[in-house]
Formats: sequence, C-alpha cells, structure tokens
Amino acid sequence: MFYITNTSSVRSPYRVEEIGKDKQDKEHSGHQFGDESDAEKHEKFLKASERLYKERSVIVAGEIMNKKILPLHENLSLNEAWKMVKEHQFEHFPIISSEGKFVGLLSEKEILKRIQNKEGKKSLKEVISKETICADESTNLHEVIQVFFNENLEAVPILDNQQKVLGILSRNDLLQTMLKVSQLRP
Repeated sequence: MFYITNTSSVRSPYRVEEIGKDKQDKEHSGHQFGDESDAEKHEKFLKASERLYKERSVIVAGEIMNKKILPLHENLSLNEAWKMVKEHQFEHFPIISSEGKFVGLLSEKEILKRIQNKEGKKSLKEVISKETICADESTNLHEVIQVFFNENLEAVPILDNQQKVLGILSRNDLLQTMLKVSQLRP
C-alpha cells in the first residue's frame, strides 16, 4: 500500500486556548518587552503573525475529507455489496477487514462493471487492487492535488495510524475546496 505522507514537521492545530496559555506563561515568567524598542517589538510581532498565518493557511486532508462513508466488509460478494451500495449516494467505498482495517477501495462503477461481467459471486477481497494510494489526515492540500493529478485518481481514503478509515477525499471534494479557497483570496 502506498501512502501520501506529510514530510514536513508535525503540525499542531491552531487553538485559542493554547495561545491564551502561552500568554499566561510569558506573563508569569517575568519576560517583558520593556527593554526593547518599538521597532524591535513591531518586528517580532510581524514575524509571529506571519508564522501563525502560514501555519493556519495550510489546508489538510482531514479538514476537507468526507467523513460520511459506507465501509464494506472484504468477505462480501459483489452481488451483496451492490445491494448495499445502490441505495446510497456514495461513489467510493472503503473495503475493510474483520478487524476494521482498510484493505482497498472500490467505486460504484467498478462494482457494477464486475457484476455485468458475471463476476458477482467473487468476494470484494478478490477484486480490489493490491495497492491503493492513501493519505493521512495531516497531508496538506498541495500534496493531495499533486498526487491526484499525477496518478489520475478519483478518490483517496484517509487513514489513521491503525489503518482505520477516517474518510474519503474525492476529486469533487478537491474541486469544491479549491473554489472556496479561490473565493477567499483577493
């Protein structure tokens, strides 16, 4: 299985409580800016603001993935899977093991195509790809877009460290996100 991993340092999420705690810690430590000039204070403020903006302006897969999924057990036959998926609006279905771990991904189109090819009695485990490109929830949007484009993907499952499916990121999710981001920027 391939993974799209975040190669940069670990990002901690932006939280107001942590900033308040940091402010209290500085006040209690006795560190004041009293001996700095206004220009030095302003320069430090600008650098801190820029760093915070850059950290927060990174969109990650966990923020834009679709958390509504229909996982299918690997031992289901294609016919059984079709009965389940035809009633839902999802296009991609994570295939999971009995332990709940990710083993593959199938689209509604793939399931239907295989049924039409008279493979309906095969289990999902028999028809999934051996390798699936996956991402973790901290993978940034730039990396995701790059891999979607380079590999011509329709969807990528988002997994945690225990190989459990957290959500799915589809091409449609990416397009919607890019539209929102482009409307926010001047």
